[in-house]
Amino acid sequence: MTSTQSMTDKIALIDQWCSVARILPVITIEREADILPLADALAAGGLKVLEITLRSALGLSAIRLLREQRPELIVGAGTVLDAAMLEQVEAAGAQFIVSPGSTAELLDAALQSSLPLLPGVASASEIMLGYARSYRRFKLFPAEVCGGVAALKALGGPFGNIRFCPTGGVNARNARDYLAQSNVMCVGGTWMVDAKAVRAGDWAAIENATRQALQALDAAPSGELPRDFDLRAERAEQREL
Repeated sequence: MTSTQSMTDKIALIDQWCSVARILPVITIEREADILPLADALAAGGLKVLEITLRSALGLSAIRLLREQRPELIVGAGTVLDAAMLEQVEAAGAQFIVSPGSTAELLDAALQSSLPLLPGVASASEIMLGYARSYRRFKLFPAEVCGGVAALKALGGPFGNIRFCPTGGVNARNARDYLAQSNVMCVGGTWMVDAKAVRAGDWAAIENATRQALQALDAAPSGELPRDFDLRAERAEQREL
């Protein structure tokens, strides 16, 4: 698990993918049959950078299948908690890693990996833990509980060269507010991945919701998004990790 990329290279990759994505869909796979059609629906709607969480037993197989069958997508692994899980997702073909929090063990292990890590942080102290190891891109989690937009503004003072992907409580109502912050590179969320639509195999609904989510970032004034987005967001918020 020796790294072939410098931290500068890894940061550049994260920046590139996040600038393309803007929204990083946080996906937990419940059925194997959903893997490809769900990814296809998200991609058709405009989201081609995906975070597949390890919150289900199908996470690793989903990453492996997508890397084999959908090489045009950028597929990362979420809910990576330790060095052993990092090795598993690397073997499965993940292209980046996301963790809900930060430990010295995981941060050090990722330095030796070829995969970029987006470590989870919820405080200035956790940022400094990663900063000391040259990390400059983080996942703020759980964003709303941590203080949301106000926290990002406050953190921008002492950490001027740090950028975040806020996740946890980010939804259709507030995504645009988060993305308006200069230290936010993208947001993570699940509101376009409605669980009822997934279970029903209604891939057209997922594609449409995805397209609307991206269009709303450009078109709608802050706080004035479609009402059905609000309902999806409320159902989705608890699935983010």
